[in-house]
Amino acid sequence: MSHVEISTNLEASGDLARLGVKSVGNLIVGVWNWDQPTNDGMFDGTNRLFGRTMAAQRTSLTLAGVDLEHSVRRIGWTGLQQLEIASGIQYSTLVQLVERLPTLAKLQALIQFDEPRLSSMLQFDGLARDDEKHQESPVKALRSRLRHLQIKRVDGGDRPAVVRAAVWRLLVRLPTLEELSTDMRRVLQLPKLVREYGGVYAHLRELRIRGIR
Repeated sequence: MSHVEISTNLEASGDLARLGVKSVGNLIVGVWNWDQPTNDGMFDGTNRLFGRTMAAQRTSLTLAGVDLEHSVRRIGWTGLQQLEIASGIQYSTLVQLVERLPTLAKLQALIQFDEPRLSSMLQFDGLARDDEKHQESPVKALRSRLRHLQIKRVDGGDRPAVVRAAVWRLLVRLPTLEELSTDMRRVLQLPKLVREYGGVYAHLRELRIRGIR
């Protein structure tokens, strides 16, 4: 089978299994406004499609109106290559999610930075910097193969300094990252990130940066 596209009705994942379909060319799935009492059906369906039982050359999942908070450990999308989160996700949840997606190459996300303890969680001063006054060890890289990252910021009252620290910390932990697209270029001060940390985190020097609206 060369192409499968599923929108919201994840029962189709079971139909594919019953038909004996084990491989497809393109597998594209969208889940919008999941309104069931629990996320059981969503996880059962997507884990079946993007886990080890289904082989595909290209896999893509779009989520909107799906609450992933406190549910990341249930995700088994070990074969997912592209993910779009269109309805907002907390920063700390996004970081956990990236580590659970070993084959993910492209991520688009609308991020919320309004977690009450986010500024204390970051401890950004602990990053190793490229000067003699800062000799800390580099932060541990995420277990990720992510190459393309597109991030937007949910409108809110979060402080620019906290947003900048959060994104900087994420970027230095993604050693395979090749391209960043964002609507926050002014807030993030990315040239400063490269200047101060590029000597320790070499991938930052090659990072392509694109602005989006």
